Amino acid sequence: MEIIGRLRKKKVAEHYNRISKYYDGFGFGFLKRLFEFRLYVEILTYLGPGDAVLDVACGTGNMSFELTTEFNRVYGIDISKGMLKQAKLKIRRGKVEKRNIEFIDGDGEYLPFVFVYQKQRGEKHGVFV
Repeated sequence: MEIIGRLRKKKVAEHYNRISKYYDGFGFGFLKRLFEFRLYVEILTYLGPGDAVLDVACGTGNMSFELTTEFNRVYGIDISKGMLKQAKLKIRRGKVEKRNIEFIDGDGEYLPFVFVYQKQRGEKHGVFV
């Protein structure tokens, strides 16, 4: 069963690698933006400005970049190298500011780090393992 799961993930990654250059231009429109806005509001109710946020399946980073305006640290993880390349290109081309954001090539099911809490300063940080 695990082999089948890996093959599916590989196909998903390949698909998004192929469309990554055009993904933002697809204009999924109103419903996509509405979903992102509702998710964004939901996140804000549970976390504070000093917190770190993990955006799993971040794609080209649209939500990740939005989150940088409210949170101390943002990590975006995606299984598609092509989508991550587009997110990083947005920073390099100056389309967005790089504010405490890091994009990671990885599987959201098997995260390459854990969050730890520093009690004395009340901060949360991502630590890679």
